[in-house]
Amino acid sequence: MSRCTSASMRTSTTPIRWHWISLTRLTWQPTLVPEATLTTQSTPTQRWTKCLPNLTTFWTRRRGARPSGKSNARCLPTCPPCRPVASRRTTCRTIPTLRTSGGTTSLIRISTAWKTSGLTNRCGRNSRGVKLEYYGYAGKILRVDLSSGKVKKEPLSKELTLGYLGGVGIQYRLIYDLLRPGLDPYSADAPVIVGTGPLTGTLAPFSGKVFATAKVPAIASKYEKKHFVSSSVGGNKRFGTMLKNAGYDHVIITGKAPKPSYLLVRDDDIEICECADLWGKKGIFDTTRELSERHKGATGPAGVWAIGKAGENLVRHAHGVVDLHGSLGRNGIGAVLGAKNLKAVVTAGSRGTKVSDPKKFMDVADRIWREITASPRFMVEDASWVPPGRDELNRDLPPSGKGIRRACMACLEGCKTEYYVNEGRFAGERLLVSYYRLTRFFGRTLGLKHYGETVKLMNMVNDLGLDKQTMQYMLLFLTKLYERGVITRKDTGGLELKFGDFEAYISLLDKIVNRQDIGEAAAEGWYPLTERLGADVSADFEYGWPVVKGVTVMTDARNWGFTPTFAIAPLVTGPVKHRHGPTFWAPGKDIHRETYIAENRRSLNDLRRDLLRVGATEEEMKAVFTGDGFNAGKLEKVSEDGRMVCDMLGVCDACHNLGDPMRDLPRLAGLYAAATGIEITPAELKKRGEKACNLERVLNVREGFTREDDAIPSVWLQNVEKSIYRSEAESGHRFARGAGYLHDYFNRRLSRNDLHKIMDDYYDQRGWDIDRGIPTPEKLLEVGLAEFSRVVEEALNR
Repeated sequence: MSRCTSASMRTSTTPIRWHWISLTRLTWQPTLVPEATLTTQSTPTQRWTKCLPNLTTFWTRRRGARPSGKSNARCLPTCPPCRPVASRRTTCRTIPTLRTSGGTTSLIRISTAWKTSGLTNRCGRNSRGVKLEYYGYAGKILRVDLSSGKVKKEPLSKELTLGYLGGVGIQYRLIYDLLRPGLDPYSADAPVIVGTGPLTGTLAPFSGKVFATAKVPAIASKYEKKHFVSSSVGGNKRFGTMLKNAGYDHVIITGKAPKPSYLLVRDDDIEICECADLWGKKGIFDTTRELSERHKGATGPAGVWAIGKAGENLVRHAHGVVDLHGSLGRNGIGAVLGAKNLKAVVTAGSRGTKVSDPKKFMDVADRIWREITASPRFMVEDASWVPPGRDELNRDLPPSGKGIRRACMACLEGCKTEYYVNEGRFAGERLLVSYYRLTRFFGRTLGLKHYGETVKLMNMVNDLGLDKQTMQYMLLFLTKLYERGVITRKDTGGLELKFGDFEAYISLLDKIVNRQDIGEAAAEGWYPLTERLGADVSADFEYGWPVVKGVTVMTDARNWGFTPTFAIAPLVTGPVKHRHGPTFWAPGKDIHRETYIAENRRSLNDLRRDLLRVGATEEEMKAVFTGDGFNAGKLEKVSEDGRMVCDMLGVCDACHNLGDPMRDLPRLAGLYAAATGIEITPAELKKRGEKACNLERVLNVREGFTREDDAIPSVWLQNVEKSIYRSEAESGHRFARGAGYLHDYFNRRLSRNDLHKIMDDYYDQRGWDIDRGIPTPEKLLEVGLAEFSRVVEEALNR
């Protein structure tokens, strides 16, 4: 381990020229832009070709010369640089193959070009000429102690890969041994683990996910100071692939750096670099751009996971941003990095990721691509992608913005949008990737008058490293408390708060990040703020929002329904992750219709097919589907097991606009076997998912969590008797559901007894103690976690 004290890096003195070849309209054409983009008006064909900047864009690096297709051509991200091996030179023929593949190219011919080009068919040796032992996996775990500067590289054991697959599964197993029960998340000994799945860095569809696991610093109880363990999932463009290319599946970070620093992971060179030029001076945007360029290498810009000022100041709902593209570390993991004096983690690798059977792997991947692109849902141009101000839902906003679709690594959907403001005070302002609905709701919730104000304020939240959902409702709640007289100018340091006042929001945001006046309590999170003010956001029916375990829930069941996806999942697992599932879309008018797959609706048949794809057994199907409906608690258990498999393999389960194509265990089993050489059945994958779900629960049982901590928020309980609509006219709105009362998936009104019965059914289907919400020793034995039985036995006997 070396400590890098200079901001400059070792760079080549020879100028490097980058030449891009992009796939546009199924034709190989040169282009000058460094990244393929997709506008909201693009056709489905363009969606296929341009939403995949990391699959359909490759580049060559030649020193002072134009690319000629000779032996020193290189490709990214799945092919390592070719090196002399055993006195002969192995050539990567990517660019010549692609150039000679013809003009207009079919999807099959494109995939053939990939196969013959060396993108997955590599020489099978590392830079030292030693035969690689791992396929799919990089094969190593990196341990970094920031306090001492010591680094340890250890092989990824077969016990971990076979028992926990990868991603959050392996990270939960690792953190169990590393984390002492009751340890403060800000302690130097508290670990943060960031990693990938075995499909990350390959050409597997939608394999762009990275994971961070830690004890969340958000105070998770009103009655005692305790914290839960969870994993955050984020989409990346460079970070995860570069980590795998550097040779590591997971990085375990402990200790505290003596001075503000960032961690550089670059092949065998691991450095802790001091960053006085960044800490306290630059936000996430400038930090990411600086470090990505500073450490770019033969494979292009480095991947960067960075925190902002909120993380530096230990704001308990601070997170980080990956590659200026996706959040990672929602509600506090960014503050854990700040407590370690760690500004960023930078990854830059050149090795590539080797798959076991390249031909079989590409055959499986090709088949999945073809199935997705042939789907009716893929061919529908979804109106929901229109930027704010361009559709009926946003008619109250001026058409002053431009939206460009952005996609994660290997993604075909592109669920994020980059926004531009074309006029007014904030003309030229650009909001880096955000889901369009979040942008719309953010501005509406705060009463902002102009689209430009929404973009500017959200940009500040992102750059500071704050959770958008939390800040949206914290700014609103504090403003309404001020208007009610609950807080005064004395609390705000003389600041007058007014609904819709953009300048006041900016000032309040600054106070929270810098922990000044009322911002000190707000920076500590929802429960300390409740104690300070005597007002609970989760109980305020008019201007409040549901909070579970101290974390802002991303969706409100008063609007969406008390469904598996939007209510049960955040209650039982913690709302750090944005959960998806078969009930994400509302039911169609005819629930017995064969399918609504081409629309943003679902039928019972669609739900049945989804559960079968995630491995539901015949017994589980009978337990879930009853008559003209389903048991919500039991459905969530089965769905959750399948969803966990996605988080273990490194693929996205949130492609709901394409019908959730990766919530399909047979597909994942085929990809996993071809990538790793480890044959596994869909049923075995589901068992691994169930095992990881139980281990996550065991970790939190050890921290003192029980069913009492899965409490239903007060605003939802009030909604049983109190409608969210003030008049019949509001309840008759075309987007209203359930007449304003808390309802189930089919818009049927629920009682409090119904809610508790749903939760009982979930714990029962899990095989956990229903009264305590704790896995039983028998259940742990069944899923292969018998070694942790003592934890649950002690909890059940308390």
